[in-house]
Amino acid sequence: MVIVRQPGAIRFLFISLALSWFSAVPHALIVTGSGEYVFDDWGFGRKGFSLSAGDISLSTGILECKAIRTLSEMHEKVNGVMPFDDETVEAELCYRFRRPVFSANPDFAFGMWTSSGKDRSFLSGSLPMTVRLFNQRLSLMASAGFRSGPADDNPFTVRIGLNKRTLDYDLGIGFKGWEVHAAISDNEYASVNRSDYRPFLVDTNFFSVFYEVLNPVFNFINAETDPIPSNRIRQISGYFFGPILPVLYVGGLYTSRDSRHDLYLPVADTGSGGLVYAFFPYITPIKEKVFSAILTFVKTWQGTDAFLNELGSKVSFPVYSSGSYRGYYLDPSGNLLAGFQDFYYTYEGLGTMTFDGTIGKIISRGFSVTVKYAWVSRPYIAYCFFCNDSYQYHTIRLEVKKHW
Repeated sequence: MVIVRQPGAIRFLFISLALSWFSAVPHALIVTGSGEYVFDDWGFGRKGFSLSAGDISLSTGILECKAIRTLSEMHEKVNGVMPFDDETVEAELCYRFRRPVFSANPDFAFGMWTSSGKDRSFLSGSLPMTVRLFNQRLSLMASAGFRSGPADDNPFTVRIGLNKRTLDYDLGIGFKGWEVHAAISDNEYASVNRSDYRPFLVDTNFFSVFYEVLNPVFNFINAETDPIPSNRIRQISGYFFGPILPVLYVGGLYTSRDSRHDLYLPVADTGSGGLVYAFFPYITPIKEKVFSAILTFVKTWQGTDAFLNELGSKVSFPVYSSGSYRGYYLDPSGNLLAGFQDFYYTYEGLGTMTFDGTIGKIISRGFSVTVKYAWVSRPYIAYCFFCNDSYQYHTIRLEVKKHW
């Protein structure tokens, strides 16, 4: 995956893709063009456009090429953070090695941004493997991956260049359509200098006075603030899924996460005595545990005469979730100079709920159209997934495929 900004590099990117397509001798080819729009209720929007070529058959496997352009923009001031935007162009090359007993899917990526005046680049790779035994009735699966570069937690961490190193491991076993997996993810976040964070804050004067003058003297908040400290988040998870009907699948996912630091920092004075808080640029869970039930429906029909050729949906519902967060409150006198007091509070029912839906139709002459929708909700009040006290975002995606 290559992420660039210069027009010349973009032209070279697409020429390279074309050479990759024609240098292969495809027995089959699927060309896909797609557009995607992501939005939330806080003023964030992201547009993405992609072109890919897949099912390019080589002597030892299958090749897939993809080019993506993404435009992200935060339109409003949120939690003390200024509006921002970002733009990327990506190219990805994926190779799938397949044999009756063994298959592997090595993927290597490199990327860079040059739009913000600060060097931002990443390096990543993954290697999932599958061994099939007993006439392919039993599958043993293993996967390892790494990524090093700007944190991909959200567009803001990418924009400020908050570096993160991630190592992922997954082991699984499959039998008669059912799979059981165990996974570990280790994420190391680098510290963030205030010179990188400060341009995105609404009220830099308050930030400067509070952290450079008052806090070092009065110790309002007993936390590292210069710079925002390095952090580490570890995640251990186990999940399973399989069919209970030809079109219905069920599963479960248990996740345990913990971070070294859990902070949020006051950055601005509202003018009426209140404070605006900018949360940590990424979620910092403390002893978070979530078990989610998963239900998936998939139905397909063949031929252009069918009203639809694909209909699917997936719901992930957090049956149980718990954890803790650090909070702050002013001294009962209400005097800022009296300082802040911090505390930890536990919570339940704040796990994330997701929904995905897919509709597909074969048109004619190898053309097909697919519409996908995804919805994510993380509540602030237990199980309040659909109310205003939750963070929700939506993804709408349109894909047009041509089979050659």
